[in-house]
Amino acid sequence: MLHRAGSQFIKTEIPEGRGAHAAAAPSFNGWQALEADLLQMGAFPEAITRAKNEFDSGKDSVIIELP
Repeated sequence: MLHRAGSQFIKTEIPEGRGAHAAAAPSFNGWQALEADLLQMGAFPEAITRAKNEFDSGKDSVIIELP
């Protein structure tokens, strides 16, 4: 799940099979840093574009699945 707080983006990751207690939440200064991280993790460009559009439309959180 991705969250926006001002110009900061927070990526909450829940490791498969480990539950929410093992969640990690790195933050990124701006969209470009988050986008680069998502691409490196294998996210599809279409999913990244959809997430960006949802943030641009005013949403504060977006769910994106990573392979």
